[in-house]
Amino acid sequence: MVGVKAGKQPGCHFGYSGPFSEAYQLGNVALRVGQRIEWDPLAFRVTNSREANQYLSREYRKGWDLKAIAGSV
Repeated sequence: MVGVKAGKQPGCHFGYSGPFSEAYQLGNVALRVGQRIEWDPLAFRVTNSREANQYLSREYRKGWDLKAIAGSV
């Protein structure tokens, strides 16, 4: 909020924090499957482990999926 109010870009903007968070979470996936993983950021998938890919998204309960919540259904 400070960056918005001041009209300046915040110190930890999404261009920095997004890729950082992605790398951090991929480390968690690698630990979970117990092996080094190879990431394809354009396809948004792990290329060397089918098991790892199951941890990249989740099945939401009916009525709780992100599209329904955002109203874009």
